[in-house]
Amino acid sequence: MAFIIAGIMAALFINGNTLAQAYRSPVIMHDGYNEKYAVLTDRNIYVAGEELCFSVFNLSDRHVRKAGWSKIFYIELVQPDGAMVAGVKIPLLEDEAAGFLQIPDNIPTGYYLLRSYTRWMRNFSPRDYAYNRIKIVNPYIQEVNIPAAGNSESSTVLTPNDSTNVLMMPIGCKTDKAVYNSREKVMVSIDIPPFIKNISDSYCISVARCGAVDPNGSGVVKMNEASDDEHYLMQFIPETKGLSVSGKVLNNNGETVRNTFVQLSMLRENGDYLGYYTDLDGKFYFSLLPFTGRQDMFISAHNVTGDRLEIRIDKDFANHNGAISTEAFTLSDNERSLAVEMMINSQVKKAYAKNRDTAVTRDEQDSTGLYFYGQPCRTVYIDDFIALPTLGEVFFELVPEVSVTKRKGVNTVVVSGHPRVSADLASYNPLILLDLVPISNLDDLLAVPPRKLQRIEIINNLYIKGDIIYGGVVSIFSKKGDLAGINLPLNSSFFVIEGLSSQQTSAVESFADNQNESRIPDFRNCLYWNPKITIRPGNKASLEFTTSDNKGDYEFIIRGFSSDGVLMEKRCRFGVR
Repeated sequence: MAFIIAGIMAALFINGNTLAQAYRSPVIMHDGYNEKYAVLTDRNIYVAGEELCFSVFNLSDRHVRKAGWSKIFYIELVQPDGAMVAGVKIPLLEDEAAGFLQIPDNIPTGYYLLRSYTRWMRNFSPRDYAYNRIKIVNPYIQEVNIPAAGNSESSTVLTPNDSTNVLMMPIGCKTDKAVYNSREKVMVSIDIPPFIKNISDSYCISVARCGAVDPNGSGVVKMNEASDDEHYLMQFIPETKGLSVSGKVLNNNGETVRNTFVQLSMLRENGDYLGYYTDLDGKFYFSLLPFTGRQDMFISAHNVTGDRLEIRIDKDFANHNGAISTEAFTLSDNERSLAVEMMINSQVKKAYAKNRDTAVTRDEQDSTGLYFYGQPCRTVYIDDFIALPTLGEVFFELVPEVSVTKRKGVNTVVVSGHPRVSADLASYNPLILLDLVPISNLDDLLAVPPRKLQRIEIINNLYIKGDIIYGGVVSIFSKKGDLAGINLPLNSSFFVIEGLSSQQTSAVESFADNQNESRIPDFRNCLYWNPKITIRPGNKASLEFTTSDNKGDYEFIIRGFSSDGVLMEKRCRFGVR
């Protein structure tokens, strides 16, 4: 199997922007090529507006895991009808990941599901995604999220993880005391016996009120099993480097169009640009530089015949439609008492919480101040010179590296450089950008009044991006960043994509910074969360955390997975009086 996987990957990934151009015919795959992950959360019951912390475990077949295909993990918070209400994208580091998702504060009380997967997993059945059922209580909205009435065609059966398959780990786990005071330090020792086998070295640890972490499989649920003889058509390429944008180009008849030049620009600070020729199936694929938050993008497509084309971009999240669960929301008496306590705790915490700015600053994005094409050889600021009536005259008078000529009656731009490279530059078309948007119609650009432009940056050397060579770069910036009113190229559009989620330290982990502020109430719903701790058999570990002002019975829970995917855990209790 390892040889077969290596063959598939060699056929898919050549280099740079040639990704997927080696994909010449449909590839039919068995589920054995799929990745498999499991997700554990710090709790299974939350209040709307809280942070939901999670840990991701890679349970893939060892050959698939060794290949290390996916570098991005997707987690959606969905309603029982399958609609997504929140989502995050996080990097997979050494095949594992951890982070948190902010629960929206405007969603109604009810059952929700975490639906987790990689882009590669979207080639297979959504039954193989990781699912976690959680309960969310919203004290500010009276309505309850009522699941859609399911039927055999649209709904999918979700079953809890069989409690008989949750094994108690034979490890030593104890606190230094049985009862603690408020804000007292708790010391916990963990001892992994040397005889333990068939279990991962990685664990996650939660400390929360008794009943906050579901004892029946920690909220892990699964869909009805896929058939062993199912086969799947490969539609998505794994994200081996990071975030990606993919899709296909169609003509007016709805047919895919091959060898169409697709251009993509990231319109963020410092920007980025990628070019790609669609493959035989009309598909394109772009691997993006890392970024966080929502980003504006520009995409265009054109071929030699100048046809009107349609660009269809793959959704970044799976967002499958159809009911997933039809179970009515209920709370046991103990859960109801716990929910009331958590709601009060959450309101107190919000009242005294410090504002945390999670925005990404310019320095965090890129400290160089340069655009993707690097240091320009010349930068010309238009207002530093006398006003000229046309952009053509600006090039002629102020930018000697750029020449506007006519070839067969059509305006063209040629960038010149050192005599040793000028001939090579003239052999390729330059990359022309206006506010980082690629311009294909030179006549529209030359019609822009120079008074609307701020500056022109020039690269007068061969510029190579992926497998495409440009005869230099001419990058023009308008004063208002509005493309100076130019008409957009044919077959082009703007769209927005979600980047990696900002995963700054969770409030659960950061409370230690406030321990000296005795006047600030401490009513955490989760006392401690460690998404990844590595302890090898025969080794010991110790950790510490501090109790809060909230009194009651708590559980220290350490969880992990056996090599064959069975959930294992150990719980020990203590009290705060």
